[in-house]
Amino acid sequence: RTLFTKEKEHARENNLGVSEEDRPHLWTKIICGKVLEDLENGSLADSFRQWHEKEGESSTAANVVADKYREGGDNDAMIDALLSEANNLDSGDVSFEPRKKDLLSLLKFHDSNNSNPSHKTKKDETFTGDSNIKIDKLIPPVVNAILSTGIPPAAASVVVSNIIPSAMPLLRLSHQERLLAAKSLHAEFYLLACYHLPLLVMHLDRHCPGWYWPRKEMIKIEEEENETNDGDDNRIGINAEGQVGKEISTETEVQEPDPERKNSRELEKNGLVPLSWFVTNFAGECGGANLEHKHLLPLWDHMLTRGDYSSKYFLALAVLDQNSDVLLMSRGRELSKEVEKVFSFKDTSYDEESFVGGAASSDSSASEDDMIAEWLSLAKSLIKCTPSSVIERLRTADDRAVTNAIQVHQAQANEKLKAQLEKEANEHEAALKKAREEREAE
Repeated sequence: RTLFTKEKEHARENNLGVSEEDRPHLWTKIICGKVLEDLENGSLADSFRQWHEKEGESSTAANVVADKYREGGDNDAMIDALLSEANNLDSGDVSFEPRKKDLLSLLKFHDSNNSNPSHKTKKDETFTGDSNIKIDKLIPPVVNAILSTGIPPAAASVVVSNIIPSAMPLLRLSHQERLLAAKSLHAEFYLLACYHLPLLVMHLDRHCPGWYWPRKEMIKIEEEENETNDGDDNRIGINAEGQVGKEISTETEVQEPDPERKNSRELEKNGLVPLSWFVTNFAGECGGANLEHKHLLPLWDHMLTRGDYSSKYFLALAVLDQNSDVLLMSRGRELSKEVEKVFSFKDTSYDEESFVGGAASSDSSASEDDMIAEWLSLAKSLIKCTPSSVIERLRTADDRAVTNAIQVHQAQANEKLKAQLEKEANEHEAALKKAREEREAE
Protein backbone atom coordinates (compact mmCIF):
# COMPACT_ATOMS: atom_id res chain seq x y z
CA ARG A 1 0.00 0.00 0.00
CA THR A 2 2.99 2.30 0.58
CA LEU A 3 4.17 1.60 -2.96
CA PHE A 4 0.69 2.40 -4.27
CA THR A 5 0.66 5.71 -2.39
CA LYS A 6 4.12 6.55 -3.67
CA GLU A 7 2.97 6.09 -7.23
CA LYS A 8 0.18 8.61 -6.75
CA GLU A 9 2.64 11.10 -5.28
CA HIS A 10 4.70 10.91 -8.46
CA ALA A 11 1.92 12.49 -10.52
CA ARG A 12 0.57 9.24 -11.98
CA GLU A 13 -3.15 8.94 -12.49
CA ASN A 14 -4.85 7.76 -9.32
CA ASN A 15 -6.56 4.92 -11.14
CA LEU A 16 -3.62 3.58 -13.12
CA GLY A 17 -2.14 1.32 -10.47
CA VAL A 18 1.57 0.89 -9.88
CA SER A 19 4.58 0.85 -12.17
CA GLU A 20 5.79 -2.34 -13.80
CA GLU A 21 8.88 -2.29 -11.59
CA ASP A 22 6.92 -2.08 -8.34
CA ARG A 23 4.04 -4.40 -9.26
CA PRO A 24 5.73 -7.78 -8.47
CA HIS A 25 6.86 -6.48 -5.08
CA LEU A 26 3.42 -5.06 -4.29
CA TRP A 27 1.53 -8.20 -5.30
CA THR A 28 3.74 -10.62 -3.37
CA LYS A 29 3.50 -8.45 -0.25
CA ILE A 30 -0.30 -8.10 -0.41
CA ILE A 31 -1.10 -11.66 -1.49
CA CYS A 32 1.53 -13.61 0.48
CA GLY A 33 2.53 -11.16 3.21
CA LYS A 34 6.22 -11.42 2.27
CA VAL A 35 8.65 -9.38 0.23
CA LEU A 36 9.57 -10.85 -3.15
CA GLU A 37 13.12 -11.83 -2.15
CA ASP A 38 11.96 -13.74 0.94
CA LEU A 39 9.23 -15.47 -1.05
CA GLU A 40 11.67 -16.50 -3.78
CA ASN A 41 14.09 -17.95 -1.22
CA GLY A 42 11.41 -19.63 0.90
CA SER A 43 10.66 -23.32 1.30
CA LEU A 44 7.45 -23.16 -0.75
CA ALA A 45 9.32 -21.78 -3.74
CA ASP A 46 11.97 -24.45 -3.22
CA SER A 47 9.30 -27.12 -3.55
CA PHE A 48 8.53 -25.83 -7.04
CA ARG A 49 12.20 -25.84 -8.00
CA GLN A 50 12.64 -29.39 -6.70
CA TRP A 51 9.56 -30.52 -8.59
CA HIS A 52 10.84 -28.83 -11.74
CA GLU A 53 14.17 -30.62 -11.47
CA LYS A 54 12.46 -33.99 -11.12
CA GLU A 55 9.91 -33.36 -13.86
CA GLY A 56 11.96 -35.23 -16.43
CA GLU A 57 11.97 -38.27 -14.15
CA SER A 58 8.25 -38.07 -13.48
CA SER A 59 6.03 -41.07 -12.86
CA THR A 60 3.29 -42.30 -15.16
CA ALA A 61 0.69 -40.20 -13.33
CA ALA A 62 2.80 -37.08 -13.77
CA ASN A 63 3.24 -37.91 -17.46
CA VAL A 64 -0.53 -37.89 -17.80
CA VAL A 65 -0.52 -34.35 -16.41
CA ALA A 66 2.23 -33.39 -18.86
CA ASP A 67 0.24 -34.90 -21.73
CA LYS A 68 -2.49 -32.35 -21.10
CA TYR A 69 -0.24 -29.75 -22.69
CA ARG A 70 1.50 -31.92 -25.26
CA GLU A 71 2.77 -29.99 -28.26
CA GLY A 72 0.31 -29.83 -31.12
CA GLY A 73 -2.71 -30.75 -29.00
CA ASP A 74 -5.88 -28.69 -28.54
CA ASN A 75 -4.78 -27.50 -25.11
CA ASP A 76 -1.39 -26.42 -26.44
CA ALA A 77 -3.12 -24.39 -29.15
CA MET A 78 -5.29 -22.67 -26.54
CA ILE A 79 -2.19 -21.73 -24.53
CA ASP A 80 -0.69 -20.18 -27.67
CA ALA A 81 -3.91 -18.25 -28.29
CA LEU A 82 -3.95 -17.05 -24.67
CA LEU A 83 -0.40 -15.66 -24.92
CA SER A 84 -1.25 -14.01 -28.22
CA GLU A 85 -4.45 -12.36 -27.01
CA ALA A 86 -3.54 -11.43 -23.44
CA ASN A 87 0.17 -10.69 -23.84
CA ASN A 88 0.28 -9.64 -27.50
CA LEU A 89 3.02 -12.21 -28.05
CA ASP A 90 3.50 -13.82 -31.44
CA SER A 91 5.01 -17.28 -31.79
CA GLY A 92 7.96 -15.65 -33.53
CA ASP A 93 8.74 -13.29 -30.64
CA VAL A 94 11.89 -13.98 -28.65
CA SER A 95 10.02 -13.97 -25.34
CA PHE A 96 7.21 -16.27 -26.53
CA GLU A 97 8.82 -19.67 -25.88
CA PRO A 98 10.34 -18.75 -22.48
CA ARG A 99 6.99 -17.38 -21.31
CA LYS A 100 5.13 -20.43 -22.60
CA LYS A 101 7.64 -22.74 -20.91
CA ASP A 102 7.21 -20.98 -17.55
CA LEU A 103 3.43 -20.98 -17.90
CA LEU A 104 3.26 -24.69 -18.71
CA SER A 105 5.58 -25.52 -15.82
CA LEU A 106 3.37 -23.66 -13.36
CA LEU A 107 0.22 -25.24 -14.75
CA LYS A 108 1.67 -28.75 -14.46
CA PHE A 109 2.87 -28.01 -10.92
CA HIS A 110 -0.57 -26.69 -9.97
CA ASP A 111 -2.27 -29.75 -11.46
CA SER A 112 0.06 -32.14 -9.66
CA ASN A 113 -0.67 -30.46 -6.32
CA ASN A 114 -4.42 -30.10 -6.78
CA SER A 115 -5.48 -33.32 -8.48
CA ASN A 116 -8.27 -34.77 -6.37
CA PRO A 117 -10.21 -37.71 -7.81
CA SER A 118 -13.04 -37.08 -5.37
CA HIS A 119 -13.86 -33.84 -7.18
CA LYS A 120 -14.12 -35.47 -10.61
CA THR A 121 -17.61 -35.70 -12.05
CA LYS A 122 -19.11 -36.49 -15.39
CA LYS A 123 -19.48 -32.78 -16.08
CA ASP A 124 -15.76 -32.29 -15.46
CA GLU A 125 -15.22 -34.15 -18.75
CA THR A 126 -16.62 -31.16 -20.67
CA PHE A 127 -13.64 -28.87 -20.21
CA THR A 128 -11.70 -29.29 -23.47
CA GLY A 129 -9.30 -31.48 -25.37
CA ASP A 130 -9.75 -35.20 -25.89
CA SER A 131 -12.02 -37.46 -23.85
CA ASN A 132 -9.36 -38.47 -21.31
CA ILE A 133 -7.21 -35.39 -20.67
CA LYS A 134 -8.83 -32.11 -19.67
CA ILE A 135 -7.74 -28.74 -18.35
CA ASP A 136 -9.56 -26.13 -16.31
CA LYS A 137 -9.85 -23.26 -18.78
CA LEU A 138 -10.01 -20.59 -16.05
CA ILE A 139 -6.67 -21.45 -14.40
CA PRO A 140 -4.17 -20.66 -17.23
CA PRO A 141 -5.25 -16.98 -17.59
CA VAL A 142 -4.81 -16.45 -13.83
CA VAL A 143 -1.35 -18.01 -13.81
CA ASN A 144 -0.41 -16.11 -16.96
CA ALA A 145 -1.47 -12.78 -15.41
CA ILE A 146 0.71 -13.40 -12.36
CA LEU A 147 3.70 -14.26 -14.55
CA SER A 148 3.10 -11.09 -16.57
CA THR A 149 3.94 -8.98 -13.52
CA GLY A 150 7.54 -10.20 -13.65
CA ILE A 151 7.30 -12.47 -10.61
CA PRO A 152 9.76 -15.40 -11.05
CA PRO A 153 8.12 -18.79 -11.65
CA ALA A 154 9.10 -20.26 -8.26
CA ALA A 155 7.62 -17.29 -6.37
CA ALA A 156 4.66 -17.19 -8.77
CA SER A 157 3.75 -20.77 -7.75
CA VAL A 158 3.33 -19.54 -4.17
CA VAL A 159 1.34 -16.48 -5.28
CA VAL A 160 -1.03 -18.71 -7.27
CA SER A 161 -1.61 -21.00 -4.29
CA ASN A 162 -2.44 -17.97 -2.12
CA ILE A 163 -4.53 -15.82 -4.46
CA ILE A 164 -6.97 -18.57 -5.48
CA PRO A 165 -8.46 -19.29 -2.03
CA SER A 166 -8.49 -15.62 -1.00
CA ALA A 167 -9.61 -13.85 -4.20
CA MET A 168 -11.02 -16.67 -6.38
CA PRO A 169 -12.48 -19.32 -4.05
CA LEU A 170 -14.78 -20.73 -6.72
CA LEU A 171 -11.75 -22.16 -8.53
CA ARG A 172 -11.40 -24.65 -5.68
CA LEU A 173 -14.78 -26.18 -6.49
CA SER A 174 -15.49 -28.94 -8.97
CA HIS A 175 -16.87 -27.86 -12.32
CA GLN A 176 -20.48 -28.66 -11.43
CA GLU A 177 -20.24 -26.89 -8.06
CA ARG A 178 -18.54 -23.90 -9.66
CA LEU A 179 -21.35 -23.35 -12.13
CA LEU A 180 -23.90 -23.47 -9.32
CA ALA A 181 -21.87 -21.00 -7.24
CA ALA A 182 -21.35 -18.72 -10.24
CA LYS A 183 -25.12 -18.50 -10.71
CA SER A 184 -25.32 -17.02 -7.21
CA LEU A 185 -22.78 -14.34 -8.12
CA HIS A 186 -24.54 -13.54 -11.37
CA ALA A 187 -27.86 -13.26 -9.54
CA GLU A 188 -26.26 -10.67 -7.24
CA PHE A 189 -24.97 -8.78 -10.28
CA TYR A 190 -28.44 -8.82 -11.84
CA LEU A 191 -30.00 -7.26 -8.74
CA LEU A 192 -27.27 -4.60 -8.71
CA ALA A 193 -27.92 -3.84 -12.38
CA CYS A 194 -31.66 -3.53 -11.66
CA TYR A 195 -30.87 -0.90 -9.03
CA HIS A 196 -28.51 1.23 -11.15
CA LEU A 197 -29.68 0.57 -14.73
CA PRO A 198 -33.38 -0.35 -14.53
CA LEU A 199 -34.26 0.77 -18.06
CA LEU A 200 -31.41 -1.18 -19.65
CA VAL A 201 -32.19 -4.28 -17.58
CA MET A 202 -35.86 -4.17 -18.64
CA HIS A 203 -34.75 -3.87 -22.26
CA LEU A 204 -32.32 -6.79 -21.99
CA ASP A 205 -34.83 -8.95 -20.11
CA ARG A 206 -37.37 -8.39 -22.84
CA HIS A 207 -35.13 -9.19 -25.81
CA CYS A 208 -32.43 -11.39 -24.22
CA PRO A 209 -34.01 -13.18 -21.24
CA GLY A 210 -31.39 -14.83 -19.07
CA TRP A 211 -28.59 -12.58 -20.38
CA TYR A 212 -27.05 -12.20 -16.92
CA TRP A 213 -26.41 -15.91 -16.31
CA PRO A 214 -22.90 -17.35 -16.84
CA ARG A 215 -21.97 -17.98 -20.41
CA LYS A 216 -21.15 -21.61 -21.09
CA GLU A 217 -20.23 -23.53 -24.22
CA MET A 218 -23.08 -25.25 -26.03
CA ILE A 219 -21.38 -28.63 -25.68
CA LYS A 220 -21.57 -28.28 -21.90
CA ILE A 221 -25.26 -27.41 -22.05
CA GLU A 222 -26.08 -30.38 -24.24
CA GLU A 223 -24.36 -32.78 -21.86
CA GLU A 224 -26.04 -31.18 -18.87
CA GLU A 225 -29.43 -31.49 -20.55
CA ASN A 226 -28.80 -35.16 -21.28
CA GLU A 227 -28.03 -35.74 -17.62
CA THR A 228 -30.97 -33.75 -16.25
CA ASN A 229 -33.42 -35.39 -18.64
CA ASP A 230 -32.73 -38.68 -16.87
CA GLY A 231 -33.65 -37.21 -13.47
CA ASP A 232 -36.74 -35.86 -11.78
CA ASP A 233 -38.51 -32.71 -12.85
CA ASN A 234 -37.88 -31.13 -9.44
CA ARG A 235 -34.10 -30.81 -9.07
CA ILE A 236 -32.07 -29.28 -6.27
CA GLY A 237 -30.04 -26.28 -7.42
CA ILE A 238 -29.56 -22.51 -7.27
CA ASN A 239 -32.77 -20.63 -7.96
CA ALA A 240 -33.13 -17.19 -9.59
CA GLU A 241 -32.45 -15.49 -6.25
CA GLY A 242 -29.15 -17.34 -5.89
CA GLN A 243 -30.39 -19.55 -3.05
CA VAL A 244 -30.48 -23.30 -2.59
CA GLY A 245 -33.84 -24.77 -3.54
CA LYS A 246 -35.81 -26.83 -5.99
CA GLU A 247 -35.28 -26.13 -9.66
CA ILE A 248 -38.68 -26.47 -11.30
CA SER A 249 -38.37 -27.71 -14.85
CA THR A 250 -40.12 -25.47 -17.33
CA GLU A 251 -39.55 -27.73 -20.31
CA THR A 252 -42.55 -29.14 -22.14
CA GLU A 253 -42.91 -31.74 -24.81
CA VAL A 254 -44.37 -29.20 -27.23
CA GLN A 255 -41.89 -28.13 -29.91
CA GLU A 256 -41.73 -24.41 -30.49
CA PRO A 257 -41.07 -23.63 -34.17
CA ASP A 258 -40.53 -19.93 -33.51
CA PRO A 259 -36.72 -19.36 -33.79
CA GLU A 260 -36.86 -16.23 -31.65
CA ARG A 261 -38.53 -18.06 -28.77
CA LYS A 262 -36.11 -20.96 -29.18
CA ASN A 263 -33.22 -18.52 -29.03
CA SER A 264 -34.65 -17.02 -25.83
CA ARG A 265 -34.88 -20.46 -24.25
CA GLU A 266 -31.25 -21.10 -25.15
CA LEU A 267 -30.19 -17.81 -23.62
CA GLU A 268 -31.90 -18.74 -20.37
CA LYS A 269 -29.64 -21.78 -20.17
CA ASN A 270 -26.60 -20.14 -21.71
CA GLY A 271 -26.21 -16.60 -20.42
CA LEU A 272 -24.03 -13.96 -22.04
CA VAL A 273 -21.88 -12.76 -19.13
CA PRO A 274 -18.44 -14.46 -19.19
CA LEU A 275 -17.88 -16.89 -16.33
CA SER A 276 -14.43 -15.42 -15.69
CA TRP A 277 -15.74 -11.93 -14.83
CA PHE A 278 -16.82 -12.87 -11.32
CA VAL A 279 -14.96 -16.15 -10.79
CA THR A 280 -11.44 -14.93 -11.68
CA ASN A 281 -11.92 -11.15 -11.63
CA PHE A 282 -11.82 -10.59 -15.42
CA ALA A 283 -8.73 -12.81 -15.94
CA GLY A 284 -10.33 -14.42 -18.99
CA GLU A 285 -10.77 -17.96 -20.23
CA CYS A 286 -8.85 -20.25 -22.56
CA GLY A 287 -10.75 -20.39 -25.82
CA GLY A 288 -12.76 -17.28 -24.87
CA ALA A 289 -12.28 -13.53 -24.71
CA ASN A 290 -9.29 -12.31 -22.69
CA LEU A 291 -8.65 -8.79 -21.48
CA GLU A 292 -5.17 -7.59 -22.44
CA HIS A 293 -2.81 -7.49 -19.48
CA LYS A 294 -2.04 -3.82 -19.99
CA HIS A 295 -5.69 -3.33 -18.97
CA LEU A 296 -6.15 -6.28 -16.59
CA LEU A 297 -3.14 -5.71 -14.32
CA PRO A 298 -4.14 -2.13 -13.31
CA LEU A 299 -7.59 -3.48 -12.41
CA TRP A 300 -6.00 -6.11 -10.19
CA ASP A 301 -3.75 -3.42 -8.67
CA HIS A 302 -6.89 -1.60 -7.68
CA MET A 303 -8.66 -4.65 -6.20
CA LEU A 304 -5.59 -5.93 -4.37
CA THR A 305 -4.70 -2.62 -2.77
CA ARG A 306 -8.29 -2.01 -1.70
CA GLY A 307 -8.64 -5.57 -0.46
CA ASP A 308 -12.24 -5.43 -1.69
CA TYR A 309 -13.18 -7.79 -4.51
CA SER A 310 -16.76 -6.56 -4.62
CA SER A 311 -15.54 -3.90 -7.06
CA LYS A 312 -15.66 -6.55 -9.82
CA TYR A 313 -19.45 -6.19 -9.88
CA PHE A 314 -19.20 -2.45 -10.33
CA LEU A 315 -16.55 -2.80 -13.03
CA ALA A 316 -18.95 -5.10 -14.89
CA LEU A 317 -21.78 -2.66 -14.31
CA ALA A 318 -19.62 0.16 -15.65
CA VAL A 319 -19.17 -1.78 -18.90
CA LEU A 320 -22.95 -2.00 -19.29
CA ASP A 321 -23.42 1.64 -18.34
CA GLN A 322 -20.84 2.81 -20.87
CA ASN A 323 -22.51 0.89 -23.70
CA SER A 324 -26.11 1.41 -22.61
CA ASP A 325 -26.97 3.77 -25.49
CA VAL A 326 -25.91 1.26 -28.13
CA LEU A 327 -27.69 -1.60 -26.38
CA LEU A 328 -30.93 0.35 -25.93
CA MET A 329 -31.01 1.08 -29.66
CA SER A 330 -30.71 -2.62 -30.59
CA ARG A 331 -33.37 -5.32 -30.77
CA GLY A 332 -33.60 -9.09 -31.18
CA ARG A 333 -30.58 -10.93 -32.54
CA GLU A 334 -28.80 -7.66 -33.17
CA LEU A 335 -28.97 -6.93 -29.45
CA SER A 336 -27.58 -10.39 -28.60
CA LYS A 337 -24.63 -9.77 -30.91
CA GLU A 338 -24.02 -6.33 -29.41
CA VAL A 339 -24.08 -7.74 -25.87
CA GLU A 340 -21.59 -10.42 -26.88
CA LYS A 341 -19.31 -7.77 -28.39
CA VAL A 342 -19.52 -5.67 -25.24
CA PHE A 343 -18.82 -8.59 -22.91
CA SER A 344 -15.88 -9.75 -25.04
CA PHE A 345 -14.43 -6.19 -25.11
CA LYS A 346 -14.69 -6.12 -28.89
CA ASP A 347 -16.96 -3.10 -29.20
CA THR A 348 -15.57 -0.20 -31.20
CA SER A 349 -15.64 2.27 -28.34
CA TYR A 350 -13.34 -0.02 -26.37
CA ASP A 351 -10.90 -0.59 -29.22
CA GLU A 352 -10.66 2.83 -30.76
CA GLU A 353 -11.74 5.38 -28.21
CA SER A 354 -11.50 6.06 -24.51
CA PHE A 355 -13.81 4.19 -22.16
CA VAL A 356 -16.19 7.13 -21.94
CA GLY A 357 -16.43 7.44 -25.70
CA GLY A 358 -14.02 10.32 -26.26
CA ALA A 359 -12.07 10.77 -29.44
CA ALA A 360 -9.14 8.45 -29.96
CA SER A 361 -5.82 9.96 -29.00
CA SER A 362 -2.83 10.02 -31.31
CA ASP A 363 -0.83 8.66 -28.37
CA SER A 364 -2.15 5.09 -28.04
CA SER A 365 -0.54 4.63 -24.64
CA ALA A 366 -2.22 7.75 -23.28
CA SER A 367 -5.55 6.66 -24.77
CA GLU A 368 -5.29 3.25 -23.06
CA ASP A 369 -4.40 4.90 -19.75
CA ASP A 370 -7.42 7.16 -20.09
CA MET A 371 -9.65 4.15 -20.75
CA ILE A 372 -8.52 2.39 -17.58
CA ALA A 373 -8.78 5.58 -15.52
CA GLU A 374 -12.30 6.28 -16.78
CA TRP A 375 -13.38 2.68 -16.28
CA LEU A 376 -12.24 2.68 -12.65
CA SER A 377 -13.63 6.18 -12.10
CA LEU A 378 -17.07 5.14 -13.35
CA ALA A 379 -16.98 2.03 -11.15
CA LYS A 380 -16.07 4.16 -8.12
CA SER A 381 -18.94 6.54 -8.81
CA LEU A 382 -21.34 3.58 -8.94
CA ILE A 383 -19.97 2.33 -5.61
CA LYS A 384 -20.63 5.72 -4.03
CA CYS A 385 -24.23 5.59 -5.23
CA THR A 386 -24.83 2.13 -3.77
CA PRO A 387 -26.21 1.57 -0.24
CA SER A 388 -23.55 0.34 2.18
CA SER A 389 -25.68 -2.68 3.09
CA VAL A 390 -25.60 -3.81 -0.55
CA ILE A 391 -21.83 -3.41 -0.73
CA GLU A 392 -21.41 -5.44 2.46
CA ARG A 393 -23.55 -8.18 0.95
CA LEU A 394 -21.45 -8.21 -2.23
CA ARG A 395 -18.27 -8.50 -0.18
CA THR A 396 -19.48 -11.82 1.21
CA ALA A 397 -21.05 -13.03 -2.04
CA ASP A 398 -18.18 -15.41 -2.87
CA ASP A 399 -18.31 -17.08 0.53
CA ARG A 400 -22.08 -17.48 0.39
CA ALA A 401 -21.89 -18.83 -3.15
CA VAL A 402 -19.34 -21.46 -2.17
CA THR A 403 -21.41 -22.44 0.87
CA ASN A 404 -24.58 -22.71 -1.23
CA ALA A 405 -22.82 -24.79 -3.88
CA ILE A 406 -21.47 -27.20 -1.28
CA GLN A 407 -24.94 -27.47 0.26
CA VAL A 408 -26.43 -28.22 -3.16
CA HIS A 409 -23.76 -30.83 -3.81
CA GLN A 410 -24.43 -32.43 -0.44
CA ALA A 411 -28.20 -32.35 -0.98
CA GLN A 412 -27.80 -33.97 -4.39
CA ALA A 413 -25.52 -36.63 -2.91
CA ASN A 414 -28.06 -37.31 -0.17
CA GLU A 415 -30.89 -37.60 -2.70
CA LYS A 416 -28.82 -39.98 -4.80
CA LEU A 417 -27.90 -42.07 -1.75
CA LYS A 418 -31.53 -42.12 -0.59
CA ALA A 419 -32.68 -43.29 -4.02
CA GLN A 420 -29.99 -45.99 -4.07
CA LEU A 421 -30.93 -47.22 -0.59
CA GLU A 422 -34.62 -47.33 -1.53
CA LYS A 423 -33.79 -49.26 -4.67
CA GLU A 424 -31.70 -51.77 -2.74
CA ALA A 425 -34.40 -52.09 -0.09
CA ASN A 426 -37.07 -52.77 -2.73
CA GLU A 427 -34.85 -55.32 -4.44
CA HIS A 428 -34.15 -57.03 -1.13
CA GLU A 429 -37.85 -57.10 -0.23
CA ALA A 430 -38.69 -58.50 -3.67
CA ALA A 431 -36.05 -61.20 -3.25
CA LEU A 432 -37.42 -62.17 0.18
CA LYS A 433 -40.97 -62.27 -1.18
CA LYS A 434 -39.90 -64.47 -4.06
CA ALA A 435 -38.03 -66.83 -1.74
CA ARG A 436 -41.06 -67.02 0.57
CA GLU A 437 -43.38 -67.82 -2.31
CA GLU A 438 -41.03 -70.57 -3.51
CA ARG A 439 -40.97 -72.15 -0.05
CA GLU A 440 -44.76 -72.01 0.17
CA ALA A 441 -45.05 -73.63 -3.24
CA GLU A 442 -42.81 -76.50 -2.14
